[in-house]
Amino acid sequence: METKKNVEGCNFSGFKTNELTQLPRHLDAERIYLFILKAHNFDEKIFKIWKTHFLSEASIALLHDAFWWWFLYKFKPDKQNQDSLFDRISESYVTLFMSIPLSRKDAFFQMYPDCLAQAIYATFQEAFPESSNLFNDEFKEDLGNNIFLWLSGLRPQKGFWTHWKLKELSTTTIHGTKKAPLKSIQGRIARSQERIINTIDFNMKKILKNPRANTVSVSKEESRLTTKSHYCSPGPEFYRVLLNIGSQSPLILHYLKMHELAGISKAPRKSKMKFTAILREPSPAPTYYDIIKEAKRKFARNQKDFRIEKHRINEEIKFLRQRQERIDKELDRLQAKATKKPYEAGDDFEKFLHNLPFEDQEREFLASLSSSTSEDYNFEDEY
Repeated sequence: METKKNVEGCNFSGFKTNELTQLPRHLDAERIYLFILKAHNFDEKIFKIWKTHFLSEASIALLHDAFWWWFLYKFKPDKQNQDSLFDRISESYVTLFMSIPLSRKDAFFQMYPDCLAQAIYATFQEAFPESSNLFNDEFKEDLGNNIFLWLSGLRPQKGFWTHWKLKELSTTTIHGTKKAPLKSIQGRIARSQERIINTIDFNMKKILKNPRANTVSVSKEESRLTTKSHYCSPGPEFYRVLLNIGSQSPLILHYLKMHELAGISKAPRKSKMKFTAILREPSPAPTYYDIIKEAKRKFARNQKDFRIEKHRINEEIKFLRQRQERIDKELDRLQAKATKKPYEAGDDFEKFLHNLPFEDQEREFLASLSSSTSEDYNFEDEY
């Protein structure tokens, strides 16, 4: 078995009945399992309990054989070796299943499929750093679906791998040391160019003529949004599935068929171990992010309307005060004139009353003031 750092340079040495095929580049299954368990931050007491089960002989065999089965399935198909590996995977899983105490079975097998999928993914990242671009989101989705269906007969929720704390594996080893860069910068550039040519179809002349038309704009709000926003709804509907040894787990069913023990599945169950499955996904609805964004927009609009109305009222008050000042000033002048020339003051008072604006005229003036306020008021100074 070669020990190159890419998938292409690795070959399966062949299935051996009484011997596990070692992981590529001399990786240690126990160390990989410990890396996965530590990433979960379990309580010390729980960590010790789970550690004994994860590092058991059957669990170690599961990681070895499941890794090589997936390697052959995805990259170098070999039906004969895959069938032999699957037979032993079935044997190992039943052995592990029977070794877990009844009181821990439910809790352990709720988390084991996910941890096994993480361990296999970590092995690929650790063994083939130069092929890390192949181990993308689709790879993780397919791997997890396969492992969950094998072990429990249930498909996991879409995007289950988003909670995995393994992103640093592309640059850091399971020991915590930085991974060595690729062999050469030229090789890295060549591989990058090859991927671009294979995945992107574009006209360089067209882009050079109008570069702005070919750019993708991302708003600041969208760039800050790094976490998934869930629908503002009751969420998916769940149901509890009773583990049926003869039908739910393909691995257990395969074991029973290999040993001609199919009749056992019809025997009464002594243990009632349940799994949670999604019955129905929620219908599309506004997400919490959408609701918050709309609330912010409405708040900004209300704030703007409030400032417009506030400015209009202030202008109206200013106009009325100026008018009152003019009236008071004219009344003071008429009162002073009345003591000296009462007849002339009477004529002036009649003219003053005639020139006072009527109520309708005041309304017309204030309406024009209100309409001009929203156009003339500069709101940029307020923000």
